[in-house]
Formats: sequence, structure tokens, C-alpha cells
Amino acid sequence: MTIRFPIDLLGFWLGLWLLTTTPSLAAAPPSAPTRAAPSPMTAALLGAAVTAADEERYCDSLYLFEALHLRVATPRSLYNAAEVAFAAGDRVKALDLYRLTQQRYPTFEKAALVQSRANTVFNDMMKRGPGTACAVRADTCGDWMLRPTEGGERCDDGNVKDGDGCDGNCTLTACGNGITTAGEQCDDGNATNGDGCDGNCLVSRCGNGIVAGAEVCDDGNTDDGDGCDHTCVPTGCGNGVVTGGEQCDDGNADDGDGCDAGCTVSRCGNGIVTGLEQCDDGNAIDGDGCESSCRRTLIKQPLPGVVVSILSGVGILGGAGMIFGGAQSYGLAQSARDDLAAAEAGFADAPSESVVGIDQTRQAIEERDQNAAAIGGPLLTGGLGLAIAGTVGLGVGIWLALTNTEIEGGTL
Repeated sequence: MTIRFPIDLLGFWLGLWLLTTTPSLAAAPPSAPTRAAPSPMTAALLGAAVTAADEERYCDSLYLFEALHLRVATPRSLYNAAEVAFAAGDRVKALDLYRLTQQRYPTFEKAALVQSRANTVFNDMMKRGPGTACAVRADTCGDWMLRPTEGGERCDDGNVKDGDGCDGNCTLTACGNGITTAGEQCDDGNATNGDGCDGNCLVSRCGNGIVAGAEVCDDGNTDDGDGCDHTCVPTGCGNGVVTGGEQCDDGNADDGDGCDAGCTVSRCGNGIVTGLEQCDDGNAIDGDGCESSCRRTLIKQPLPGVVVSILSGVGILGGAGMIFGGAQSYGLAQSARDDLAAAEAGFADAPSESVVGIDQTRQAIEERDQNAAAIGGPLLTGGLGLAIAGTVGLGVGIWLALTNTEIEGGTL
């Protein structure tokens, strides 16, 4: 006949443990740490162990009490594990647990009861054998058994649900544990930025609040003009984003390409000289040195016309003088011809008187005629040309003086 111990005492132990810290530890060895009230996860494990015992699922309860003792080592969890082991018919396991309780917690207030239970189980085992051992469970995440080895479990709440504080990989619910839970867009199990999932568990992209990759800034939004634009570059002319005060922004500082360095559209009046513009003072005011057509201001002056008129007048006078000189030359030539004719007539009337020196007279007259003709022709031709040119120039000069000549910047 198998001996059954009163497992309903576990309800008393549960209530006592949840309401207080473990008073038995006051008499424990000095090395035993003082423990605070159990965490919700530990309390849930204790509740599961007690429920399994109440439902006479003693092997399940044994496993859960062992998991509880592994998590929070107390004499009660080890004692209750021994109780349910014996109730399950696993006498060898029960005897080991009773003896382990005596060994680890010699001052446990139930030490006498533990000794009595150990003796009873030992005698029963001698008479009836080792009993039926509970099956050994495989170690898996979600089995309540916390195994905080290197690279192992960080928690185990008895399930594989994610986002309940302990995720399905037995790590605490948090960004970087490899489990994507509420509020996370991704979770790649690390805090590296720019690898597709950043350290705040948001997908690597501009606007997630993490500066990574080619980003210069990231303020967690895609608003432009707030200091960091939606392309994750600082707000400013030349960043490729049109923001307050900018007419355009092509991402460079080149002028004349449609959007100039001041982030204004390439055109006359934007303050930047480009293309065929002679100037650009940033306004459409005429007469201020740079016209609204981006040509330099032309200042009207009569002086060039006056100068041309004076020079043309001088030319006319010079031409008249040359004509006069040519006319005189031709007059001298005519006078020489008249003298020659008179000499020849005198020879006819008085050959004896005129024959003396006639050849010399004829030669002198002919030379004078030739010289006069040689000088008079060019003078008449040059004087006439100069007079015509001067007349035309005088007309042009008068026209320039009357209409005013436009000079850039007011200088000749």
C-alpha cells in the first residue's frame, strides 16, 4: 500500500510564501541571501505547481517545483518537490529530495517532519521497491525551467508567447532580443545600426531616429525645414530639398543649370550672373548700373557727337584749302600757257626780235605748266574727297550730338 502525504498543505505554503519573504531563512546559514517577495513570473510558476498537485498531476507538479527551486531556492520549494515526488510513486526521487532538503536547509522549521518523511519513504522503498519514476523532460524554452547558462535562457514563463515579458526564445521582451513584438518594426537580435534593423528596432531608413549609412542626420520624422530634411541631410541650400525661402534646390552649388547657388531659379534678377547676362544686381530697377535686362546701364552723352562734328569741320576746312591750292596751281599752269602763246605770237610778228631765247622761254614755260598740273590735280582730288568726308562726318556728328550716345557706365 502506497503512503500518500497530505498535499493540500501546499495551499498553506503558497499563501504564506506569497504574502511574506521566506522567514525560514532567518535561521539559515549566514551565506544564504535575504530574498524579497517573488516576481509575478515566479508567483505564476508556483501557482502552476500547486494547481498540478491539486489536480493530482504529481509528475508535472514535481517538475514545476524543481523549476521553482532552481529559480528561487527555498526549503519549501524543495520540500514540496519531495512531497509530490512521493505522491507520484517515485520513491527514489522523493528520498533524494527529502535528504537534499535536510542537507541544504538543516534549520528548516519542518526539519523534523522532513526527517520523518525521509524515514517513511525509505522504509516503504525497502518493502515495495523504487516505485515508478517520473519521465525525464527534454529541456525546451517554455518549460518553466530557467537555465541561465552562457548564451542560454534569460527567462522562462512556461510558454512561448511573445510580448508577455518573456518571449518565445526565453529572452526578456525588449528590443534586440531577436523577437519582433508590439511597438517594434523589426528585431534582428542586435543593436547595430544600418544593417536593415536599427538599434531602436525600427527598419533602417531615413526618419527612424537613428543616423546610419549615408545619413548625416535623422530626427525621427520626414518633415522638411526642421533642421533635418526627409533625405536625412541638414536643412540648407544645396541639399536637394526645397525648403522655406528657397525657390529651388538641385543639390549642388552650380550656377546657370536651372537652379543657382543661392537656391533661386536661374534668371535675370536673382543676383547671380549667368549665361549671357552682363550683370545681375538682384532687382529689376533700371538706371542703377545694371538694368532689368541684366545689361549694364548705358549713360547718354553728347560729347562724342560734338567731337565728331568738330573733327568733321576741320576736315571740311582742310579740303577747301586743298581745293583752293589746286585751283591756284591750275591758274599758274594756265598763265604759263598764256605766256607761251604770247611768245609764239611775238615770234610770228617779229621773227628777228623773238628768235633770241625763244627755246629757253618755251622750255621754262612748259616746265612751269607741268609742275602746276602735277600739284593741282592731287590737291583738287584730295581736297574734294576731304571736303565730302568732312561734310558727311559733320552730319553724323551733329546727329550724335543731338541724339546722345549711350556709353556703358558713363565712360567713353
